Amino acid sequence: MHHSHGRATLGGKLSAVLVAAGSSVGLGNIWRFPYVAGDNGGGAFLVIYILCVLLLGLPIMVAEFSVGRASHRNAVGAYRALAPKWSFLGYNGVVAAFLILGFYFVVSGWTAEYMVHSVTGSLARYTTADEYKSVFENFIQNPWRPVLYTALFVLATHFVIAMGVQKGIERSAKILMPLLLLILIVVSTLGVNVTSLIAVASAATLAIGMALSGTAQNFAGGVMILLMKPYRVGDFISAQGQSGTVREIKLFSTVITTGDNQTIYIPNNSIATAIIDNYSTSETRRVDWTVGISYGDDVDVARKAVLSMLAADPRVLSDPAPVVWVAALADSSVNLSIRAWVKNADYWNVFFEHNEQFYKELPKAGINFPFPQMDVHLTKE
Repeated sequence: MHHSHGRATLGGKLSAVLVAAGSSVGLGNIWRFPYVAGDNGGGAFLVIYILCVLLLGLPIMVAEFSVGRASHRNAVGAYRALAPKWSFLGYNGVVAAFLILGFYFVVSGWTAEYMVHSVTGSLARYTTADEYKSVFENFIQNPWRPVLYTALFVLATHFVIAMGVQKGIERSAKILMPLLLLILIVVSTLGVNVTSLIAVASAATLAIGMALSGTAQNFAGGVMILLMKPYRVGDFISAQGQSGTVREIKLFSTVITTGDNQTIYIPNNSIATAIIDNYSTSETRRVDWTVGISYGDDVDVARKAVLSMLAADPRVLSDPAPVVWVAALADSSVNLSIRAWVKNADYWNVFFEHNEQFYKELPKAGINFPFPQMDVHLTKE
């Protein structure tokens, strides 16, 4: 084993190449890259991808190799030794690797599940993307299988790392990378159509991509809602054409109960990007009515009658005071706009009860409700 400054290193150039290839050709390339490429222009996407690799990826990789070889330290220690004021970049690299590792552990657990399906032959009966999508959705909704496979992969990774650089990482790369090539050769030698395998893999990739495109967006929406808190459990909101009381905020959906006791599940992606009316952020709410009276009726009499009815209701707040204005001179009526403030809990009762009261009491004050009418003038030639 080679040591430098007390730290283990790889055994040779071939080992470095295999380890680098194993790190680069990860699940992201195999699992998501075909879907992303197909969804963003195909060949045109590949051109941009290759340019990014050459102009960004390669220089950064060479820079990382140079920093490591010059300092013979880990990410944090290397920056401390070479440029102390930039040592925060080392911590940033560690945090980024930790976050990426959390993602790959989960996806690797999914891969283990599909390996079991492949060995047992259960995938052979599926032929369409929708069927693969259904298999994947059933798996991620299972309460224990994703956790089990992810835990197994975490243990396997820990075992490799615990063995050290040469006995663990280097040895596994020397075995697994050639094994991947060998599997492809054996499959071709046995006469299996590799093109069909690629097609099946592409279908599975497309299905997973289709499933995750919505699932990931809903998850991100749930995180945004939990962080930004545009509403909380118990708030009365209106969003996506639905109104009700928030009963539960899940990672993928928000559950509300409507006024007629219906339970509605709204995907978080749609609600996070929509206009949300939250009626519970303030203790009070304004009630609005529009009442049409006949032309010729006394507006002041109508105003006095309405304000008297509102003043007699203890649920109607005196500050701000209720108001009655002439809102419009419509075709068949003079429309009065009536506004009063109440507590949130009293809103609907006040609205409906005074609707009925206006209808019953205003005629007693000599105020009439006109019927829509149209005057037609005929000209005789």
